[in-house]
Amino acid sequence: MRQSPGRRLDGPDVSEIPSREELEAAHCWEADDEIPRRPAMTQFRRMTRYHQAKWREANGHPIGSQPIAPPDGARARPVGGRLPLDYARATGATFLTAGALDAARARTSAIEPNQSIDHQRLWADLLSSARAIGLFSGAERSLLHDYLRVTSGSDEVVGIGIDPPPRQAYPRHQQDPNDTVAATDDEDIPTDAAEAPSDSYLDARGAPFRRRHRLYGNFALYGGRVDADNGCEEMLEYYDSYASQDGEVSLVLMGVKMMKLPDERYLRSAGVLPDRERMVAYEAADVTIAPAPDDLLAQPVLESLAVGTPVLANARNEAAVDHCKRANGGLYYANREEFVEALRLLTTNRWLCETLGENGRSYVRHNYRWDGVLGRFERLIAKARAR
Repeated sequence: MRQSPGRRLDGPDVSEIPSREELEAAHCWEADDEIPRRPAMTQFRRMTRYHQAKWREANGHPIGSQPIAPPDGARARPVGGRLPLDYARATGATFLTAGALDAARARTSAIEPNQSIDHQRLWADLLSSARAIGLFSGAERSLLHDYLRVTSGSDEVVGIGIDPPPRQAYPRHQQDPNDTVAATDDEDIPTDAAEAPSDSYLDARGAPFRRRHRLYGNFALYGGRVDADNGCEEMLEYYDSYASQDGEVSLVLMGVKMMKLPDERYLRSAGVLPDRERMVAYEAADVTIAPAPDDLLAQPVLESLAVGTPVLANARNEAAVDHCKRANGGLYYANREEFVEALRLLTTNRWLCETLGENGRSYVRHNYRWDGVLGRFERLIAKARAR
């Protein structure tokens, strides 16, 4: 582990649960740390604050305050697990390694559009005293170890919990009233006698989403911020190449729009949806596209796999590719030609889609149910206590 000159990364032995009196003496008693019906989590948060305060004292760092940067003459209370903002920025004492400090300075050197970060808390709240590190994915662990050079003995891929909707049929006359589509003068809704969906369609996966957005054929879905930084610009270029050969498959964009979109008949926008409806949208799709090149969480991938919809992921996204491989639930592309061929395969080979979908559903059920995620988190807390 690389260290700044003279910096100590160790701290005092804090293995016992501190009392309220000890927490108050160390200026780290926070009433908000109490989580109803979760005593282990409450203890973990209080022990972490206490450990941070003791680490700060042991390493000779001054105490911070709340507010982090109080105006002149304003009242402020001391916070044991925090450093004064100017001191923290000058020394970088909150970061585990020189690599982490360099990354933080590079990240905060410019303000990116449409993103926000609490710069004050980034610098002032203590990170160096972490007793255990929980991670979202194996890709995040690789970043921690290989790039930041943090080799913690107590890190674990905890993951995130995914709640798939119950599998059910959606008969026409039992739809949610919100799913009703109002006809307009210049739009015709297919009739039962013409191109209206058959009974098998009405019982199909994700039927409410398909009916609401008039999607009567195959479609691919993108879920996330519609932004060039998320790989959407490249995805749209690649999809245009695909659509020029296979124009019957729509591309539905689900999320806030942060870039100008081309005026193409195959392109549809579903806007921002609440969690429940978002999962139904994944269920309705034939394939989910994950174009982001550096999404360490890869939540859209897991949500899609959870409902049995295969994924087409950007090969540069290590987390998404890892899920596709481990689940055997999707394909990935490195260039335009691979994107077109993979998407054609996923929209025409029904057996392949169903097989990948069931593999993905099983993968999420065995690895990302909330009870499993919480179990791994409790194990991480136990590691922290033991240190």
